[in-house]
Amino acid sequence: MCVYSPTHKVKPSKSKLPKGLKTGKLNATHVQYVTAGWKFSTPYAVSTLLRNIEVFPSAAIFNEVDSLPVSWAMLKAHGGIGLEHTLPEYRKKSIEKVVLRELIEQVQQSGDTPYVLIEEENDPAFKAYKKLGFVDEAKCVLMWLKFNKRT
Repeated sequence: MCVYSPTHKVKPSKSKLPKGLKTGKLNATHVQYVTAGWKFSTPYAVSTLLRNIEVFPSAAIFNEVDSLPVSWAMLKAHGGIGLEHTLPEYRKKSIEKVVLRELIEQVQQSGDTPYVLIEEENDPAFKAYKKLGFVDEAKCVLMWLKFNKRT
C-alpha cells in the first residue's frame, strides 16, 4: 500500500453531473449499498460501516428518481479516504471525481490533510488520485489481524 496526499488545496469540481443525478452525503439508510459495494465486506462489516456513515464525512451522488446512491466515498476510522465505489453503469462519466473532490473539500475545510491508502496493484486509483493532485508520500504495509474467540 502507498500513502497519498495532495500537494495543494484541491479545487472544487467543475464537472457537471449527468441529468438526473445530485450530490449529497450518505446516511444510515445507505449502509446496505456501501456494504454491498465494499470488496472487504463481511456480515460483521455492517455495524462498522454504519458507524463510519454516522460519524465521519462522506460524499455521494444520488439518482434523483429514487434517491439511491450511485457513487460514494467516505472517511474511514483511521482518517483516510476510503470505501469509494461507483456502480458499474455510472462509471466513466466523471462522477467519482465529483464525489472525491466534495469529500476532499470537507476534509480540508476541517483543517485536516486528506490522504488515501491505495493497494499497489490498483493502478486506476493511483491515476485518479494523481489527477486530483495527490502524490506518493510513503510506502507502507497495512495488516489486518483477525482474532478468534477462545472457547
